[in-house]
This record gives sequence, structure tokens and C-alpha cells, in this order.
Amino acid sequence: ELRPVVIHIMKIFVTEAQAGEVIEVGLNTIREICVRSINILNEDELADLSGFRKFKHKGVAQAARSLINTYRELHPQLLHRSL
Repeated sequence: ELRPVVIHIMKIFVTEAQAGEVIEVGLNTIREICVRSINILNEDELADLSGFRKFKHKGVAQAARSLINTYRELHPQLLHRSL
């Protein structure tokens, strides 16, 4: 089961208290896991992660947009309409 691993990454690595590089690695890791198993995140979790697209660190914003684009291609029903 991969869901507990992704939740752990979200709680430990993808928080605003972490450095930008740490958040970037966490988002990219979650994106790679979701490419292989798309139904891991629910709509609320995806909305939380996509909120990092306006983060001040450029790498974090790019990683968040990459996650959004992945879901836009593979499972667009989970994305909010504004994304």
C-alpha cells in the first residue's frame, strides 16, 4: 500500500516549515508515485499540494505545476476547475 507513504511524505517533507529544496523533492516524489498509481491522492490532498504553485521558491512552484500537469493529463476530474 503506497498511500501511507505518500501521506507521510506530505506531512514531513511538503510543509511550509521546510526549506524550498525539501518541499521540491517531496512534491517531485509524490508526482512520480502518482504517475504509476494515479488514485493515491484524493481531491482535497491534491488541492493542498497544488497550492504550492504560488510558493516563493521557484523550484517548488515548478514542481507543483508539474504535479498539476500530470493530473491534468491522467485524471482531470480530481483537479479543481480553476486549475
